[in-house]
Amino acid sequence: MTTIESAAPPRTGSRWLLVAKIAVSLTLLWLLISRIDMERLWSYARRASPTWLLAALLLYFVAACISVARWGKLLHTQHVPVTNRRLMKSYLVSMFYNNFLPSNIGGDVIRIADTVKAAGSRTLATTVVLVDRLVGLMGLAFVAAIGASAAAIPAPGPVGPAALWGGLGAVTIACTPALMRPERLEWVLRPLRVIHAEWVDKRVEHLTMALEKFRAGLTTLGLCFLE
Repeated sequence: MTTIESAAPPRTGSRWLLVAKIAVSLTLLWLLISRIDMERLWSYARRASPTWLLAALLLYFVAACISVARWGKLLHTQHVPVTNRRLMKSYLVSMFYNNFLPSNIGGDVIRIADTVKAAGSRTLATTVVLVDRLVGLMGLAFVAAIGASAAAIPAPGPVGPAALWGGLGAVTIACTPALMRPERLEWVLRPLRVIHAEWVDKRVEHLTMALEKFRAGLTTLGLCFLE
């Protein structure tokens, strides 16, 4: 006799979580739209060129794909199995929060929360996102320094080629010891043990292991910098 097993009904908690997510999303969208002058926005939209809008959307999509690929490379360096499709979904949600909230912290929190389970450590997920931010910022500073150096007209204000190259060099010098000798972090962060020795030791252990894997994947870090 064949036994047919009925599918398990969805958990009540999951349904309420979905309802809460929809409610929060609708609330944020309402707040965002309520602060926009729709008449003025519509007047701009009517004068906009569809070709340039399509080109801008395409470039935005390409930039998002590059950012997701860089994030995925850094996670794979840490042996965290996450698909690019999942990362793209998380990245798009984080971009919404970055545009809605006054800083990029909200989006980074989303990215960290979406990779904690796969990483098995909140410290590791946070480290990867911070390294992703740092590599992206250094790449942007590098492009800005090249552009400022190649410009025929000197850059206005204090941020000129010298400041950009100097800042890039200072960040590189500051980060190199942590990357090449991550075991020294224990000595640097030792004063924090007065707060909670066991908690600090665990965070330092995860951070040290992450930096050791990044050191073993310097080629990947170089590719992420070029992206």
